[in-house]
Amino acid sequence: MTDCENLTGCAFFNEFKQRSCDPDFADLAIRGLVRLYCKGYKQDRCIRKILSKKLGSNRVPMNLMPCGVALSNTTDDSWSPEVVSIINEAKKAYS
Repeated sequence: MTDCENLTGCAFFNEFKQRSCDPDFADLAIRGLVRLYCKGYKQDRCIRKILSKKLGSNRVPMNLMPCGVALSNTTDDSWSPEVVSIINEAKKAYS
């Protein structure tokens, strides 16, 4: 399977890539998300990708993981109602 076409411009992936070089970074959950959503069979279910297509990449929250939840130790308080609505629709469609 080929990598996601949004990979090079994706803030989530770029942050992961930068942090994965850090020997203290061992977040297996994020590694798994990258394997599934960025490089695997769930590319069409990536909430970041869905939001980017609907609203533009500049409107995708930095702390949004591909599965549609905020990164640990962050909140979704700053996400607009429109973003939250699209996330909830996408989650419902794929559950």
